[in-house]
Amino acid sequence: MISNSVILVVDDDKNISQLIKLYLTKEGCIVHAVHDGTDAISTFHDVNPDIIILDLMLPKVDGLDVC
Repeated sequence: MISNSVILVVDDDKNISQLIKLYLTKEGCIVHAVHDGTDAISTFHDVNPDIIILDLMLPKVDGLDVC
C-alpha cells in the first residue's frame, strides 16, 4: 500500500518535484522535496524515507554520489 509511505523527492527542477509531490500527496503519501544533493543526504537522515525518487544531475552533490 502506498498510503502513509514516506517519500523523498530529489530534483533540482522545482516544477517537477512539486508535481511529483502533488500526485503522491493525493495518494496519501508523506512527501519531502529537496533540490540539491547536500539537502538530500541530510533530509534522508532526518526523515528515514521508505523510498527516494532521485534525479542524477543535481547541484552541489550529484545523484550518483548521493546514491
